Amino acid sequence: MQIEFFRKIRDGLYPSRLDSYGGDGAEEVVILARYLLNSALSEALYPLLQSLEICLRNEIDRVVSDEHGTDWITAPAPFLNRKETRQISRAMINLKKSRQPLSRDNLVAEMSFGFWTTLLDVRYERSLWQKVLGQSFRQMPKNERTRKKISSRFNRIRKLRNRIFHHGRIVHWKNLPQQHLDIIESIGWMSPEMREMAEALDSFKATYDAGLNPWKEKIRSHWPAGE
Repeated sequence: MQIEFFRKIRDGLYPSRLDSYGGDGAEEVVILARYLLNSALSEALYPLLQSLEICLRNEIDRVVSDEHGTDWITAPAPFLNRKETRQISRAMINLKKSRQPLSRDNLVAEMSFGFWTTLLDVRYERSLWQKVLGQSFRQMPKNERTRKKISSRFNRIRKLRNRIFHHGRIVHWKNLPQQHLDIIESIGWMSPEMREMAEALDSFKATYDAGLNPWKEKIRSHWPAGE
């Protein structure tokens, strides 16, 4: 691969971003292959994360609506802390700016993944989860079903999700295969049908197991050394 071409790619991506895939004396083709594999792994995880996020917000909305009424988010319920109430207010403003109806469904969809994972925090142990935990995450084994375990799982996934959505580097994470399995299992806690669909469409394992070689071959095919 031409050194000049690699330099242009490096500058286009911002030098420090591509440089983060090196640092161990790797040659240019390996560095770029790592970057491309990282993109492919992120792409493979995106549909799973999308399914999980939708399932989580629907699950929490369902159990909170049963306990506090379906208007708990359009007219923020008293159990919500000030921070989460402010987030709902900002979401309402965003909907108004985009000229979307301030409906319950639109507002639920507008709230961030961070909002939903925050509702699993210890601050909501007494005010929410002591009352509704038995009716939530019904496919999760009862002997494992605690707010603490659920919160810990979804916060780990949130960190991975944010890394991917901000185009960060994940290819070096040693626990990535386990994270992948955790996402699928967590979807199943809420919807076995969504888990079945996610697994049928899943391409992560094949991409991960193939490793760098397919990407190095693509690079060498398109940009032969000395071309």
